[in-house]
Amino acid sequence: MKRFIVTVDGTAGSGKSRLITNLSSLLDGTYRPITAISSGHLYRAVALITVTHVTDIAADINDAKAGQLLNLVKLFDLRLIDNQAAMNKLRMGLGLLKAEEVTAMAPFTSQIPAIREYVNDRLRETVYSLDGLVLVDGRDAAAVFDQADCKLFLTASDEVGARRLGGDVEAVAQRNRIDRERLIAPTAPASDAIVIDTDSVTEGEVALQALNQIENSAPEIGALMRARP
Repeated sequence: MKRFIVTVDGTAGSGKSRLITNLSSLLDGTYRPITAISSGHLYRAVALITVTHVTDIAADINDAKAGQLLNLVKLFDLRLIDNQAAMNKLRMGLGLLKAEEVTAMAPFTSQIPAIREYVNDRLRETVYSLDGLVLVDGRDAAAVFDQADCKLFLTASDEVGARRLGGDVEAVAQRNRIDRERLIAPTAPASDAIVIDTDSVTEGEVALQALNQIENSAPEIGALMRARP
C-alpha cells in the first residue's frame, strides 16, 4: 500500500494537534490506515529527562551538557510507541510531558543539534515503517520529511496562541521567537507549503481547508473522498 505523508507545522497554539485529530476523524472510513505522529512528544520527553537529570542546561547549553543529555536519551532508548513517547518501552502520559517546567525547558533542549538529529532519526524510523496516510505534526516536520506529499503550515498570533494554550502571551512569543530564530530548521513555512491563518477561523474550517489541500496533493485520497455517499 502506498504511503502518503502529510506534515503539519506551525507556531505555538496554532492548532496543529487539533487539526491532526480532526483530519483523522474526517478521513476515517475513507482511507485506512491513518496514523498520527507528533514530534512534540519526543521533544517534551527530552525536556523531561533534562529537568530530572541535567542541571542548569537552559542557562548554559555547552557541549559537555549537550553530550550528557544525548547519552541519557540514548540510555533511556527514547522513541515513539503508538505516538506516545516511551523510555525503555515505558510510555509517558501527556500530563507528565506537559508539566510547566517541561514546557519551559523544551525550547532550549530542542535547539541542540545532536538532540534534533536523534529525534529526527526516530521520527523517520517510525514514519517509514508505516503504510497508509501518515499525519506528522511539529515545528519543522516539513524539513524532516522534505518529500512529503502535502505540507501544511498553520499560523496564529501570539495573543491567540496564548489564549488557546491557556498561557502567557510573553511566554508564547518567546517560544515562537526561539523556534523562528534557531540556526537549525527554524520554524517557517517550506517553499511548497500551504499556509493557513487560524486566528479568525474555526477548527472545522481549518480542517476543511487542509482536507482540500490533501485531496489536491494526493489524487488517490481525493478520489476516495468524492466516492463517499
